[in-house]
Amino acid sequence: MRKYVLLVAVIIACAAILVLAPPGLLREQKDELRPPFLPAHGTRFAADVRPLASAIPGFPEVLEDGRKLRSTLADVAEDAAGERRLTFVPDRVYFATSDESDPNQNGRTYEIRYLRRAIPLGVHLGVVLLAAISVFVLLGSLTEQALRRRPRLHAVSRVVVSLVYGAALLQATFWVLVRDRLVSADTTTAALYRDLFDGAGTNRAVASPVIFAGHHYLDFVLNPAAVYMGERQFNARYRIRRKEPIRPKRAVRWRALALGGSTTFGERIAREEDTWVHRLERKIRDRYGDAYDVINGGVGGYNVVENTLHYLLLLEALEPDVARVRETEELVAAQQRTLYHSVALDPAGRVVAYTVIGYSSQDGNSYQWGTLVEAAHRGHRLGLAVKVANLRLLQSERPEVPTLTTYNAEVNAHMIAVNEAMGFEPVEWLCSVQKQVS
Repeated sequence: MRKYVLLVAVIIACAAILVLAPPGLLREQKDELRPPFLPAHGTRFAADVRPLASAIPGFPEVLEDGRKLRSTLADVAEDAAGERRLTFVPDRVYFATSDESDPNQNGRTYEIRYLRRAIPLGVHLGVVLLAAISVFVLLGSLTEQALRRRPRLHAVSRVVVSLVYGAALLQATFWVLVRDRLVSADTTTAALYRDLFDGAGTNRAVASPVIFAGHHYLDFVLNPAAVYMGERQFNARYRIRRKEPIRPKRAVRWRALALGGSTTFGERIAREEDTWVHRLERKIRDRYGDAYDVINGGVGGYNVVENTLHYLLLLEALEPDVARVRETEELVAAQQRTLYHSVALDPAGRVVAYTVIGYSSQDGNSYQWGTLVEAAHRGHRLGLAVKVANLRLLQSERPEVPTLTTYNAEVNAHMIAVNEAMGFEPVEWLCSVQKQVS
């Protein structure tokens, strides 16, 4: 009897830990930054921070006597030729004091503040394993005592208990791993997961269990049965945004396929007729006739690999005119723009992150455009790394360019943090408005 009481107590204790301190629970951590602080560019100083092994991927804050300072993970420095370049050193943070004084001599206290897991992942996995073993022993003992005189039924029950135990242990382990991983995922990924699997997401514009459906090799696809912004707009065969049936290639004289993400899809635009893809199709048909199609293949939220698969499948199935697919490159050249790309490769040579900067020779300005990191490789600051590498490429190719301009939606907190870590500063707000006309 005492054995049963002990096993039940262990199970209750493990359950209490998982409920009161679940995987993904975060707490704020502060560590004191001790001099010497190394001089950096201008009035900035660099502080070496210990490897934050238990910190979630993100950008720590520097505090001066408890007040937040502006800090970054990258700095500008001059090379041997006197050219200014962006530098990025792991485990180093750059900051300027509130009055631009020397932090080594001003007598103030400096701290680094960051988030870390309240309980390490290994502890949660150990709790799950301990609870599972306790349940297995308890059920095994109870069934053995109850079925001792029925050996055949006892043998069957042992198999059933073992199967249930294995499935429950596997499910619980994945639950812990996923919850722990979500705390370091970007806000879009976390919201998408919670909407798809919990039904408790808060950003319904990013994902909805109605709008998206599961898939056998993509994380999700558009759900053709979904009602988006009041009406059904998704093609059932190709899982793209198009209400008009897609005709066979032989039935059209020319076909264009628009590939992209949420902008191409028309995120937050209620009517398909108001998306830029549909309006382009309407203009072409008004001028040349109805034998021309412009098909919207954009889906928001895919990573690099998923986008590649999505694009290849659509290109093969819809057979768009190649000359029109290449028109984007011709348009960039006609606009007198140059694109600079940087990518990150895994050990197998696959692209897992990329970014692009557009340079305009007409006005001499440069613009930071899209940056993507494959979901499995997020949380290692690859986005920051490829953006720094690409900016260095721009500086080497176009040393006369003084500034780099970019735009971020307010909801994209992760990329805003990346840009702030690189030293970007907000200079203006851009507001988009829409008016419905007859």
